[in-house]
Amino acid sequence: MQGGGDKLCDRTLYVQLIGSLGWIATGTRPDIGFTVSYLARFNVHPNDRHWLCVKRVLRYLAGMKKLRLSLGGEMRAGVRLAGFVDSDFGGDAGTLKSTSGYVFLLGMGMIQWHSKRQALAATSTADGEFIASASAIQELVWFRNLIKEIIRSELPVSTLYNDNRASLSTLKDTAYKPHSKHIGVGVH
Repeated sequence: MQGGGDKLCDRTLYVQLIGSLGWIATGTRPDIGFTVSYLARFNVHPNDRHWLCVKRVLRYLAGMKKLRLSLGGEMRAGVRLAGFVDSDFGGDAGTLKSTSGYVFLLGMGMIQWHSKRQALAATSTADGEFIASASAIQELVWFRNLIKEIIRSELPVSTLYNDNRASLSTLKDTAYKPHSKHIGVGVH
């Protein structure tokens, strides 16, 4: 998707469309959030390949018109707040930075999702997953406190699922580790 001789497209129209798609992704269609965020990286100099990708997102939305988020009902006692976090490793070829993402569920309903390129360049998969988990934990704690204020009672213990054993080890063991000191300063 990086530059490379393609003809530039109408920047104003591209930016307006990306803005509209971003609003849709934030409000009702989290399934296009990552794609729209990625395409927004090219707002300064969009080319024909980027425009084709935007049109593909529009075709996808047109084909999936009947899908929508549906939340409601009463909150039952014992409902758990859980999260899932993941990260790629150096997924952005231009900056070698990883992209993190997490999803939070309250019971069976998704209440929060987030995807963002990490500010630090991870030196390993474990570091990328650790950075993603640290960010997700901060948000999970914030949501627990918000829900506690709303329902005026304590929630059961929350779980954050992470698929990387090395980062889980780093999260569990708080002792100083020379191999991860570079992320400790940026994340903590």
